[in-house]
Amino acid sequence: MNSPGSLANGGSHSAVLCGRNAVQLSPPGCNAVSLDELATKLAGLGTFQKNKFLLRFTVDPFIVTVFPDGRAIIGGTDDIATAEDGVCKVHRQLE
Repeated sequence: MNSPGSLANGGSHSAVLCGRNAVQLSPPGCNAVSLDELATKLAGLGTFQKNKFLLRFTVDPFIVTVFPDGRAIIGGTDDIATAEDGVCKVHRQLE
C-alpha cells in the first residue's frame, strides 16, 4: 500500500472516531501538506472545499478531510483498514 505520508512505511497512528462513522489517519512523522497543491491535483477528480485550515473532498463512498499537518479524517467508514485503502486509492489517482 503506498499512500501520502507513507502509511505503508511504518504504519499510521489511527483512531476510530466513535459515533462519527470516521477514522483519523496520522502517518508517522506527519509531514506538512500544501492544501493549495493538493487542491490543484484534485481539480480533475471532483468537487472539494478548501480553506486555510482544511481541504475536504468526496471520493465515493468516502468524505476525506485533510489538514495542513498531514492528518486526514476519512468519513464513511469506521474500519481503519478500509480508510487506509481509500486513501491509497486516492493517492494512486493523483499520481
